[in-house]
Amino acid sequence: MPQSFNYERAASALVDAIFMGDKAAAEKWGVSTRSIEGWRSRLNEDARLAGLFQQKKKAREKTWASEIPETIQLGLKFIQDATKEANPADPDAIKAIADAMKVLMEIDLTKQILDARMAEMVDIH
Repeated sequence: MPQSFNYERAASALVDAIFMGDKAAAEKWGVSTRSIEGWRSRLNEDARLAGLFQQKKKAREKTWASEIPETIQLGLKFIQDATKEANPADPDAIKAIADAMKVLMEIDLTKQILDARMAEMVDIH
């Protein structure tokens, strides 16, 4: 007798795939990356899976993503203030500000990647 489709598992694994990548999500859920890919394809055809996926994605975003904008704003303000007050002749200050800028650019790139992955997973029209 074939096993019935586990919507909870598929939706949870798809959300994890957004944040962890397909390989790590597949390992976590004990499935192949091919299963993840198949479930992702099914999102556009299966309203129940798509709805559950959206619910789980929103719940995940609330747990951490909701705090990111304010934290980024505070960090940006701190870096702006430090940049204004830093001695441009101090090599340590220059390095600290350059390192902070590198982190900011990495955060921006990560956001762009996550946005692209989410757009690929669900047909946004």
